[in-house]
Amino acid sequence: MNWLPYHEAIKALEDVYLEDSYVLGIVEANDKLVFNLSAVLTENHWQYQKPKPGERYCYSTGSLCFSNIATIEWNRKTFEAARSVDPDGSVDFGEIDSFLVCEDQYYLEGSWGRVQITCKQVDFFLMPSE
Repeated sequence: MNWLPYHEAIKALEDVYLEDSYVLGIVEANDKLVFNLSAVLTENHWQYQKPKPGERYCYSTGSLCFSNIATIEWNRKTFEAARSVDPDGSVDFGEIDSFLVCEDQYYLEGSWGRVQITCKQVDFFLMPSE
């Protein structure tokens, strides 16, 4: 098996930096697993904008969606333990520290847990800018 980093294996993520993106929520329903994110866009991303004052990166709200899931295996679920409330009242569950891809298998890990997914489709969607 040849595991690749997400940004090399998934075209939609080549200009997204997940290691400093914040997981805002995780939804598991039917044959889907969705990570709602405050995603870091790199300067090469077509929707990149100069970071807001006081921010290090360009953040954009989006969703990382795994669908048509054949198998999902949680090795660790720690959503509530990972829950962090920022001074402004916003909540997040940490970052996606590791995301590797091998054909139709996906391995993700962060303070929110560790999961391995086998599925046919992965999409990344950004919400319209405000």
